[in-house]
Amino acid sequence: MKPHRAPLLARLGPAIVLALLGLAISAFWTGSGRATVDLHVAFGWAMTTGVAAHLALHRASVTGLLARWLRPMTAAQRWRAIFNSGFLVTFAVLVLSGLICDQIYAPVVARVHGAAAWIFVGLAALHLILNARWIGAQVRRLIGRRESPGSAAARQAGTGVTSK
Repeated sequence: MKPHRAPLLARLGPAIVLALLGLAISAFWTGSGRATVDLHVAFGWAMTTGVAAHLALHRASVTGLLARWLRPMTAAQRWRAIFNSGFLVTFAVLVLSGLICDQIYAPVVARVHGAAAWIFVGLAALHLILNARWIGAQVRRLIGRRESPGSAAARQAGTGVTSK
């Protein structure tokens, strides 16, 4: 990862999670009609902006999606490609159905939007679980918790002795 992208990624992840929580709360908050809908739409735009920025930062993965389908893959790589494709399609359905629901009254589209939201939340949780090791490594790198060279060498040698 390029050094200048690290601070943006450090702020983007928590921002996306907060927007997702805001969307979830505003979706079930029984407020005063249009104000609640406006709040949900605002969180939706925040979430869409965050996900678009996340996809832009990881554009090599997005643009290489078709190329990956055309070359040989292991089962784990194929599963990840299927999962990421489904995740992207679900997000697109969620955004488009949300835009339609905001502009016109469409009960069928509202049901699609609700179902897509539940699927998206489940896929987002799975996405975080599948990438937990990478996320943890990035968090440790960004907060500056690094091993000293002596402790890494001792661990590799198997002595169990670490230096601080």
